[in-house]
Amino acid sequence: MGDEMPAAVLRKYAALPGYLQWPVPQRQSGQALVRVLAAPISPLDLLCASGTSYFGAPKLPYIPGTQGVGIVMEADALAPGQRVWFSCDAGMKPGDGSMAQYCLIEEASAPPRSRAASPRHSDSPPLPPGWRSLGAVASSQVSRCWCWVPVVRWDRWPGCLELAV
Repeated sequence: MGDEMPAAVLRKYAALPGYLQWPVPQRQSGQALVRVLAAPISPLDLLCASGTSYFGAPKLPYIPGTQGVGIVMEADALAPGQRVWFSCDAGMKPGDGSMAQYCLIEEASAPPRSRAASPRHSDSPPLPPGWRSLGAVASSQVSRCWCWVPVVRWDRWPGCLELAV
């Protein structure tokens, strides 16, 4: 792992994020560093990125994303290599979110999932330059939603990835 990572960085409210190199976050006690596999764009992400959130406008620049699925790289309590679904506070509190190659999360917010992501192929709509759709349909106990993720290393899964979390 290097000092920088690809990330979707929001530099202006209500605008598309830029696909930029960003410093890899440094973990503190009680946090886990997660390699992000997929991150949905939720209504809360859109609200925070608009600059009109009831939490207040997040300080720019920042990496949006309040949820994701990934693999634990470093942690105190979680095992490295463990697949997790996670939530984070990007846009609601200071700090970056899940739309990057790596994300910091509070370990308590990451219950492990027993089933791994499995690739499935389908057509996906066009995205802004620097982004690729996994066309991912994220399955959770609550809902199903389309997931858009920044290009990192998902080129071996063209099209759709159904997340079984």
